[in-house]
Amino acid sequence: MKLQRLTLRDFLNHRDTTIEFGDLTVIVGPNNAGKSAVKDAIEMVLTGTARTTDKAGREAADVIRTGAGHFDLRAEVAAAGDCAAGDGGEARHSLVISRTKSRAGDRVLEISEQSEEKWRTWEGPIPQKQKALYQVLGAEAGLIRACLHAGQLPSMKPDEQEALIFGTLGLDFTDGRICELLQSCGCVEGDAQLLYGGRDNTFLAAPPRESYGPEVFDEAHKYAYEKRRQTKRDLRSAQDELEQAGEQVAHLERDTPKLAKLEDRWLDRNRPKLKDLQDERDRLIEEKGRSDSLPKEIAAVEETIETLKAEAKQVKQWERAAEKLAGEGTEFDDVFQKHKGLAEDRRRSLQSLQLQLETTESAIESFSSGTPKCPLTDAPCPMSKDDQKQLLKSLRAERTKLKKSVKGLEEEVAETGEIMAKFEAVVDSRPRRGLEGIEAELADSREYLKKLKSEAKKASGDDIENLTERIDLGRERIRVVEQYLKAKMEYERRRTTHGELEAHVESWERLVKALGPGEAKLKAVEQPLQDLQVRINERLLQYTRGYAIRMETAGGFELKVSTPGTGDEWIPMKGLSTSERLRVGIVLQDALAHLSGLRFLLIDNLDMLDAANRGLLGAALQAWKSDYETIVLLMTGNKRPEKCGGVTYWLENAQAELVFGSETA
Repeated sequence: MKLQRLTLRDFLNHRDTTIEFGDLTVIVGPNNAGKSAVKDAIEMVLTGTARTTDKAGREAADVIRTGAGHFDLRAEVAAAGDCAAGDGGEARHSLVISRTKSRAGDRVLEISEQSEEKWRTWEGPIPQKQKALYQVLGAEAGLIRACLHAGQLPSMKPDEQEALIFGTLGLDFTDGRICELLQSCGCVEGDAQLLYGGRDNTFLAAPPRESYGPEVFDEAHKYAYEKRRQTKRDLRSAQDELEQAGEQVAHLERDTPKLAKLEDRWLDRNRPKLKDLQDERDRLIEEKGRSDSLPKEIAAVEETIETLKAEAKQVKQWERAAEKLAGEGTEFDDVFQKHKGLAEDRRRSLQSLQLQLETTESAIESFSSGTPKCPLTDAPCPMSKDDQKQLLKSLRAERTKLKKSVKGLEEEVAETGEIMAKFEAVVDSRPRRGLEGIEAELADSREYLKKLKSEAKKASGDDIENLTERIDLGRERIRVVEQYLKAKMEYERRRTTHGELEAHVESWERLVKALGPGEAKLKAVEQPLQDLQVRINERLLQYTRGYAIRMETAGGFELKVSTPGTGDEWIPMKGLSTSERLRVGIVLQDALAHLSGLRFLLIDNLDMLDAANRGLLGAALQAWKSDYETIVLLMTGNKRPEKCGGVTYWLENAQAELVFGSETA
């Protein structure tokens, strides 16, 4: 990431400050001049948080300059990321990031991106834009923060150090590789299969993925721990259920001693007899049920017969009405269609006569006005007055004739309509089926009723009582044997379940151990950690003497260090002095920037080092410059610096003065 320009307005003690950065930028100033505010502003504009806020960016009022209502930060950045605002592809991104926060808690984040010499503004809510920004930068908030604070990583707890380093390593593992690592840590074949579940039998019952990062081991450890606890709880329940099932079997054997002598061979001999008894029971129950249901079935059939009789009567009435209307010996539908056609012809004839009458009326009206016009050309009629009078007389005679014809035809249409209304009423009341089908169904129902009454007569009286006694006796004999067999089967099932749960608990125990600290996860990253450790110590050697870092994995991840004062003894990071922690932290910053590809480094509090150590570090940073796009050094000093090998600013009273370098560095 290349930081090109940063503007602070009303941020901490800065009223309005702009700094332009080069590949190496040195900012020098006395205490409380606002140097750390520059670092906080970079963190705030990139992540939305700073040292005085929580991880969600709350308490932003603490970084607003006294007397101001809000702060404004603006940064110009160039970075090569995977995407911008959700777009795919890999490209160089030129961004302008503006962030504003008020004392009331209002937040604004605006990000503009240059693409093909045009600027576009990212859309969406703040979390969406922040996530897209992290994708462009190639680093999340924790990593950015660690690259801004030399003491960040050394001050973390071991598990936090592990999460940050392993996450930055970006290692990928397939399901097969994870299984191999688990077996190398004491798991047996098949244990890893317990980590699969869900509808599609996926790893950790999560959506399927081709590969996983190192964090999957922590997820799997948590999953296995919960499953082990759940399985142990299930095992205790299964133990209780097994004991209850055993007590039930023992109770039945005490009450019926003969049952205790039942062995598999005895069961094999007697199961066919039991099957015959069950078949006899089913047959008797069927007969009993049949006899009980016959009265209801007979009543239902009798009701059906009455319904069919009524339906047949209705059909006959309709046929008589249709024959009466259509005429004896004629087909009703033929007569109906004939009358329907006649009615339609008369209606059309009436419409035609009415149209002629309207035309004649119009012509009479035109000639009566004295200025008749040609109906085609709308020109004045060329006829003489006498001819017009003669024509008007003829039209009036024609109108009288047409009116008489229309009146007569209207009476015929009305008469035909009355006849059609009668036919349509009969058509609407036509039964849904014919008499022949009804009579056939009626005959079948009468025959079935006769059969049912015959069966009811046979199944009545003492036969039902005898059947009932046999059924009760058979049921009791079967109940006792079935209850015992069911109890034994339940006991065996419970014992099998108990055994399976015991095996699962053992598997979960192995998985929890294999996924715990110092096991599969550390084996998975052992070689990458060794390579990283070599790089760290090579870098450390460039500006320190006698210092070394070791990443221990036995029993859990931990960063330890040896110093000239400790000799061969390795101590935790917290045992270092503040200046020692700074020197070690710088190389850890460098390692994270290298792993992530962020190519950005900010080092604060350089005045904590003496002149000799600052010189060694400066030489090392000159050697590292090609690995970075932006290096920022913050130093405390009481006088304006001389040339420092890069863009140099003197910062005093929160005002930046360019001492060396270009305004467009």
